[in-house]
Formats: sequence, C-alpha cells, structure tokens
Amino acid sequence: MVGHSPDADYLRRLLSQVKPIIKNVCFVCTDKDKAIQSVLVDSGIPFECSVRVFSSREDFDFSVVRNMARQMATKHGGWSIWLDCDDTMERPEQLLESIERVEAEAYALPYEVSPTTANLFKVRVHKADEWHWVNSVHEELLPINQKGGQKNVTLFRDLPIVHAPKPDKTNHDFHISLLKKQIKMSPNDYCYLAKEYYNKLDYEGAIPWIEKAIAIHDVSIEMYNLWIMLGIAYAHQGNEERMMDAFFSAIKERPHRREAYFYLAEYCGKKGGKFVLKGLAYITACNAQRDAREALQHSKVYDSTGWKLHARYLQKIGEWQAALDIIENATVKDDEYDQIVGECEQALKNEQEPS
Repeated sequence: MVGHSPDADYLRRLLSQVKPIIKNVCFVCTDKDKAIQSVLVDSGIPFECSVRVFSSREDFDFSVVRNMARQMATKHGGWSIWLDCDDTMERPEQLLESIERVEAEAYALPYEVSPTTANLFKVRVHKADEWHWVNSVHEELLPINQKGGQKNVTLFRDLPIVHAPKPDKTNHDFHISLLKKQIKMSPNDYCYLAKEYYNKLDYEGAIPWIEKAIAIHDVSIEMYNLWIMLGIAYAHQGNEERMMDAFFSAIKERPHRREAYFYLAEYCGKKGGKFVLKGLAYITACNAQRDAREALQHSKVYDSTGWKLHARYLQKIGEWQAALDIIENATVKDDEYDQIVGECEQALKNEQEPS
C-alpha cells in the first residue's frame, strides 16, 4: 500500500475490512507525517512502513513507491494483494476461499470506480516477486518475466473492490500536469490524458486527446471505449452530428456491446417526435446484447435502466402489454418500475372499459 497523511481515515476503514485475511501490511508513506503509522499501529496487523518523499509534486512517480511496497512484500513470500487507502472490500473472506478453491498464477478483481462507469479488471492478488509496477502515472502491474508466456490469471467477477474516496477528493489536475510533462506520444499516454480530462468533466479538454488516441490506437476494446467517450464529450458540447458519428463508430468497432445503443436511444428519447421509433430500435438492439465479455458493472447498469427505457418507448407508441412484459426483465424494482407498471395496468384497464 502507498499513501500519505490525508489518507489516514480511509486507511482505518479499509484495514478494519481486510484484517481477517491480512498477515502483514507493507506501506510506503509519501510524507513524513505520523498519522499513517498511528493507524497501522491501531489496526493490530503486523506492518512495515517506509517513507519516500519526492522533492516536488512534478517528480512524483507512482510506480516507484508501489515497487517499494512490493519489494517489502517479497520478504514474506506467498500471496500479496495491493490496495489503495480509499478502496473498500466487502467480502474479503470470500476472496480467500476463492483463491483456495481455484489455482492460478494471479487473480484479477473488478475495480468499481463509480456507479456509472465500466469496471476495470485489475490483477490484485499476485506473487510479489513475479510482478512489478511500470509507468509513473496510471501505473500498471505487469509480470517481471514477460518472455515466459502469458500468466494464468483468474478473474473473480463477483468480488469487486470499490474505490470510495470522499466526493471532494480529486487528483485530476495533478495527474494531468504529470502526464503532460511525461507524454511520449503513444496511444496509452493520449488515453490517460483523455481520461483525466474526461473524469474531471472537462469535455472540451478531453476531445483533442481522445481524437489523438483514436488516430493511432490499434486495440479494439480501447478504441471502442474511446469512441464512447468521444460521443459523450460531444453530446456535452452540443455537437449532435459528431456525437452520432462517434457512437456509430463505437457500434462498428464492438457491435456486441450495449453502451452506444443505449446512448443513442436516450438521445432519441430527448428529441421526441419522429425519433421515437428510432429510439425504440436502438433500445431494442441494446437489450438484445447479452455478451459474456461485457464489463460486469455495465451489465448491472443496463439490466436495470435498459429495460425501463425500453418499456418507456413501448408506452409512447401505446404498446401497454408489451411494456409490461419488457419491464419484468428489469433487475431493480424501484419507484420508476412501480410507476411504469401502474401506468401500463391503468391504460389496459381503460381500454377494456366501455366508453
């Protein structure tokens, strides 16, 4: 683990969650404040804590401090899990049971960053002497011996780690300054800068970097994600023509995914009028995609919102029974679900009553 004194409260929360499965904590603190050490002592978990202070924020290197913590962990052998202080983990015991049940060289878990964005799947549990960190910003954990062939990594889809900082915590400007200083004109660098601007909700700043990344990227899934980001960014800029082009490009890239269909359906719904039938066609296509490769969190979002939007379109054209049938697919039975059901049942009742 790495962090600094403002992370102390987050760290206390996380250590209380993972204490049942952790034998040692290896921590690198990036300031000299004693708040972190105090939390580590109070946790009751054996720990090592080192300090690595950078001369300026511009010199900060995330892979350096993560590798310091990783190297501490190599002395203990066995399995390591890396965590950020502001992560949360609801079922750590189940992770331990899963590892004991399934043999692999490493284990990846979903990383839930927010309720509305796709999961990242990151290698979390690994042998510290077989993996290392690269990149100073948006660091990645990679096998040390990449010539030894692909690692057998098992994904536990139902054991997410949730990134849960306070709403006012943001490092976007800091990351942007580092990335602009270190940019190498590679697809990943452009992607990282685009995502920092995008996550900061600075869509105008994100667009040129997204377009640069699209121009030189050759990885299909990353291209798809970039087209989706570009479509949303142009939507926020009010540029409907380029928004549509971006979403259609996303569909061409990955026709089995749902996001682009969903956004196009939402767009048609807001336009109304003659766009209703187009919206119905897009949401029908969205809900027809049930691909197992789809990111778990997007599946959860669209399994709820997609069916409700589908039912709303059927209501618009007076297909009340069809709307009732469709809404039953929704995984979340909330107030909106009850409202749709009530409206459809009342409409059907009105049709049956003599005028």
